[in-house]
Amino acid sequence: MNLRSTYLQLQPLGLDNVPSNKDLIGHQENEPRLEDFLRKVLGEVVKWEPRTWKQTGTKTLSKDGSYPDVKQYTKEIEKDTWFARSSEHRSEGRKKGTEVRFEEFDFVLRQNHSKHEGEYTPDIFNTNTVLTWDPLELNHIGKQLGWKNLTMKITHMYHKLPFPLRNRVFTVLLLSGIRFDHFDISASLPSNPNGDPSKAANTNLSSFFVIQLPVDFDTFPIDLRERTHHYYPSPRTYQGPTDTTESKAAYGKKLIKGMYASVERVTCIEQFKGDFDRIDWTMSTVSDAGGWLPQYFQKPAVPGMIAQDIRFVLDYVRDHRKDDGWPISAKPFAPQGKQGSNSKVEEREGEAAPVNSDEIRALLEALNLVPKS
Repeated sequence: MNLRSTYLQLQPLGLDNVPSNKDLIGHQENEPRLEDFLRKVLGEVVKWEPRTWKQTGTKTLSKDGSYPDVKQYTKEIEKDTWFARSSEHRSEGRKKGTEVRFEEFDFVLRQNHSKHEGEYTPDIFNTNTVLTWDPLELNHIGKQLGWKNLTMKITHMYHKLPFPLRNRVFTVLLLSGIRFDHFDISASLPSNPNGDPSKAANTNLSSFFVIQLPVDFDTFPIDLRERTHHYYPSPRTYQGPTDTTESKAAYGKKLIKGMYASVERVTCIEQFKGDFDRIDWTMSTVSDAGGWLPQYFQKPAVPGMIAQDIRFVLDYVRDHRKDDGWPISAKPFAPQGKQGSNSKVEEREGEAAPVNSDEIRALLEALNLVPKS
């Protein structure tokens, strides 16, 4: 069967690399069994610990404490350069309005991940899920492996870029779930500043993961490719909904394929006798935006991009906390204004040559690879 030795890499999954699915019957050859695929991928991510990688720095997102500091890491794995970040959050904020709860992270990052990412990321103008796996089968297998609430799907993410660059489409297999680990990890916590040992013991840990693996959707059958929001075979052009200003501007414009893999882990350390829950959020990624921009221009900017995602997510939580359907355990407070620029950029077709520094920065800003000027 087509079971890989490792799945956390930039090499995309083809049709025969994904598990069998009712919509793929008769199209695959030697595909992996769902149980074998889940066992391999989930077994790989639970051992994935970016905080053991080389730390390259700490980024300060705000001086007033409204956002946490972000530790940054990197590691070369085979031919891929991975970048990672980690941040610490609390259910009771150091400053009023900064608290965020585990249920809120779970709601925004794990539950309907692509929808929420499309809402909190300024440059995503459309998301489209084209294939899903049976949740009953996923969770029957997941329970045996120590997981619950598993979901798996293939989704297209459409990103707008400014002139002279073409928009991008990223296709990923998105696998998410909650790992039900519960054990005392008090030894790993910071020492209690009050010197009270009763508040340093008795901890409980719960984690969820969001794994995204690149997919080569060109290898999939035509009836599935027709579910996409872009035209096949070539040139790719956006043909999806036009319910926003950005999607209207993108309609009929050419698209370039990009690729990324990522692993997010959010862990809640519940202190039964303490005053708050500590929440650790780590994210690691390897990517290639495609097109003419070489990797040696893209790589240095990735740490800034993934650090800014923390700002986007926390702003999204603050702005939507009182919405219908929000986790009821969340403590509401007045939303804060968004930070940074969200300016609209006129879309035009084509890419100019030769490349200059302004064009390079435009692409990096559009992909949130550097802070916007």
